[in-house]
Amino acid sequence: MENSPSKQQGWGCIMSSDEVQLDESWLQDYNDAMQALNHNEELIQQRQEERKMPYEHRDNTYGLFVNRFKKDGDKQPDFRGDALIDGKEKKIAGWKKKDKNGNTFISGVFEDPQDSAKRFPSKKASGSDPFEMD
Repeated sequence: MENSPSKQQGWGCIMSSDEVQLDESWLQDYNDAMQALNHNEELIQQRQEERKMPYEHRDNTYGLFVNRFKKDGDKQPDFRGDALIDGKEKKIAGWKKKDKNGNTFISGVFEDPQDSAKRFPSKKASGSDPFEMD
């Protein structure tokens, strides 16, 4: 048998115009599905980026969180956070205390945030925690 396609059976394809239109509609459906998939992936990425954005306080509000780095008996605050008071950023520190009746409350301080030079002093300067109580 020869290897030329014209002399072998089953080589070659004859399609009617209806079949070609069917293939074109399948291709359009495929393209539509791919566009929808890409759109969904863009939405997911956008939502993930939105979650990464830092929280911005409204004026005269604060956020206070448990200080996970405090060790038992340490003088560091039980809670730390930040606030926006009259348009100015503040740092918050809070300690759990009990009054004379045994009721638990939080006592705290508001301070201006430190600049990076004060937050990370050189080894020569002996810095202490600004929220540490004596």
